[in-house]
Parts: sequence; structure tokens; C-alpha cells
Amino acid sequence: MSKKLHYFDVNGLGEAIRYMLHYGGEKFEDIRVEYKDLPTLKKSLPYGQLPLYEEGDRKLNQSIAISRYIASQTGLLPSDPWEQAVLDSVALNITDFRLKMYPILLEKDEARKTQLKTEFLTETVEYYLSRMEKELKDNKGFFGGKLSWADFYVVGILETVNLVLSAEVEKNYPTITALMNKIRTLPGVKEYIAKRKPYVFPILLLLTYPKVVYVQHSSVQYSLFPEVGQKFGLAGDVAADGDRLNNSLCAATNGLSKMSKKLLYFSIGGIAEYIRYMLHYGGHNFEDVRFDYKKWPIKEVKDSLPYGQLPLYEEGDRKLNQSIAISRYIASQTGLLPSDPWEQAILDAAVLNVNDFRLKSYSYFIEKDETKKEQIKKEFLTDSVDFFLSRFEKELKDNNGHFGGKLSWADFYLVGMLEGINLAMNVQLEKNYPSITALMKEIPSLPGVKEYVAKRGPYVFPA
Repeated sequence: MSKKLHYFDVNGLGEAIRYMLHYGGEKFEDIRVEYKDLPTLKKSLPYGQLPLYEEGDRKLNQSIAISRYIASQTGLLPSDPWEQAVLDSVALNITDFRLKMYPILLEKDEARKTQLKTEFLTETVEYYLSRMEKELKDNKGFFGGKLSWADFYVVGILETVNLVLSAEVEKNYPTITALMNKIRTLPGVKEYIAKRKPYVFPILLLLTYPKVVYVQHSSVQYSLFPEVGQKFGLAGDVAADGDRLNNSLCAATNGLSKMSKKLLYFSIGGIAEYIRYMLHYGGHNFEDVRFDYKKWPIKEVKDSLPYGQLPLYEEGDRKLNQSIAISRYIASQTGLLPSDPWEQAILDAAVLNVNDFRLKSYSYFIEKDETKKEQIKKEFLTDSVDFFLSRFEKELKDNNGHFGGKLSWADFYLVGMLEGINLAMNVQLEKNYPSITALMKEIPSLPGVKEYVAKRGPYVFPA
């Protein structure tokens, strides 16, 4: 099938995909979009965003979903579900790092902009890249122990950060530097780079960023704005309150991993509740470890977390961070992940689209002025809700009430995110969308989930 990749004439979120396609010897049309054409083009894009990948008459958005799918076709994706999850986590961690840069670009005061850039190049770079350096050293110079899509993805992001900030963020990290050199000299990639003209960061690209860019995949919003996370019980250092759910309702593990399992998060739903739903639905015996946000900080707890964030999933002595990576892995063990790579990619894109929607709501929580707060909420409920939920509704209608045509981890993710926003804003976002409403009723009534919800009782949004 004919293949096309649509993206801007810059590295950004498209270059790692280009690298992988060239490395894999894939013939594809590399369509470079001009920024002036984006307003018109947006109407034809699934969620108004680039990159977009086409394969015949099939379309896929979301850079991570595209990258993961290309990896499955080019020998860059391992077959083991845990190894896949570790790579997912890497991609989401580097995404957190990338989005820490956005406040610099959006800042208009030059003195403040300089300060933010200095903090990013010293504190943020060291925090993330020191951890990635260690991961690479411990794994033969690759994130998964051998060349994988996560290596390409990290290099693509680091090259973009360097271009945007006129920096060389990897210079003090020899293993990361070596990886960047390896990727650039791979067969196919080397020849592509030689033909490619040097990129220049266009100021117009800022017009494609959302008006408020505070957050992105996983828990980065809490580290960017710890005072917000603290208020909602979703952030920063944590302190154990000894709360453990009674897991007697869990069924046998049905032949799945017999290693002890733990899910660590706060005493609220947040970005972990849908993971709990999947674990209960799958009959997993696991320890539901909850921390009291009111008692933080406890330094030793945060320091024990890979990137200082929750949720964290443990299986024996193995640890996995990033909620999306965790949930995808659980799905692979629970019959909620299809075997076909394209079907998997469609669900990956659905989850990442839902995550984009979730993140649109956070400026409301950050705003302290009550008048502005109400205005932000009004705009979110009128603009963002219909833009995203009308698209989710259509996808569900076209696919038997589920994102992938049958129950999957993407359905759990949508329900979990909507439940969280509904609780926080005291709304019912799905009320005008019957297919979404039906799914919201279906998930909590599933075997295992129904019993857990009944025993758990309703959550109360923390003041």
C-alpha cells in the first residue's frame, strides 16, 4: 500500500518517524506541510494535528502511535509485552521532558524567558538526561538493550530541543551522545540526512501550539505545577497512609504472571483508576498501594520512583512508570490489546487523543482568579468538549460502541479520564453523547470492576 507521512518541514515530532522509515527501507511520500496552509488543512485532519501517517486508505495520527506502528513493521519493536512497555515508558518520559520546554517559547517577557531557559538547560536537562544516561549505560547503549523505536524517538526529540533552544543538551552525557551518533549514521538514515537541508526553527510553529501548554502525557503537569497537583492529591512527594484496598474480590490470575504485583498511586482516582479497573476486570491479584497527598513530602518515597512520579507499577522486581505504558502492558495481559499492529496503533492514537483532551482542562485548575477560572471552564465546556467528544462519539458509533470494534484498553482509558474530569469540575461531560454515555455505563458494570466500584464507594474531590 502507498505510504505517506505528512508533517512540517522541520524535525519536531516527524523526524524520528522519517528516520525509522528510511532505516527500514520503506518507500513513502514525505509530504512537507507549510505553516500557512495549516488552518485549511486542519479540517481534514482527524484531530487537527500533525503528523499524519497514511497507508493506503488508512490514516493514523499521534506521533507515538505512528512510531510504534512503523517499529512493528521495521524490526524495531520487541515481541515481549514487558519489553514493549519499557520502551513506551521511555517515549513518554522524553515527551514529558520536551513539554517542559514549551513555557520558554510561550513566555513574552524576555528577562523571564531567559530565566526559564537557564532553569531548563540546567535543572530540567540534568534531571531527565541523567536518568536516561543511566538507562542507556545499564542496557548496552540502547533503551531496550538493542536498537528500538524508543532510541529513534528520544534522538528525534533531543535534536528538536537543540534546534529550538540553540543548544546541545546531550554534551555532558556520553552515552546519550553516542546513541545520537549511532542513529544518525545508520543505513538509510545517514543517506537521508546527507540529502536533507539544515532545519531552521520557524517562529510560525508557535502558532500551532495550544494557547496554554502546561502539560502532556502522564504526570508532567504535576511537576510543572506542584501546587496544583498538591491541591488535587496527584503530585509531588508522597507519604504512605497505610491505606490498602481489600483485594479479596480479585479472582485467580488465570495463568498470567505469578509475580507479585503492586500499583502505587494516591488515594483518589486520577490517572490510575482505569488501570485499577483493568486489573480488577482481568482478575489480577495485586496490591493497591495508596498514598495520602496531604502528608507529602516524604523524600525517600519520591527518590525511589524512576522519574519522581506516580503511578508506578511493580511486577516482582520489575518497575514501570508512565500511566499509558502501564495500562498498555496490563491490556496485553488481560485480553484488551489486539494482536494486529495496525489495530494496536489505532488504539494507541485513541488513547493519546483522549490524553490531549484531558490536558486541555488543566488551565482551569491552575487559574486562581475566580472570574477567569469560570471563563476558562466555560470555554473548555463549549469549545474543547465538543471538539473532542464529537470525534470520540463518531469513532465509537462507527465501531460497535468501542474504539477498536470490541472492548479494549482505550475504552477503559476514555472512561477513566472522563470520570476524573467530571468529578473535578462537577459536570457530566458525556450527557450529549449517547455512545460515550453507554460506554461510561458499560465499563463500571463489567465483572470485577462492578464489585470493586461497589466496595470502593464514590470518590470525593479533595478541597
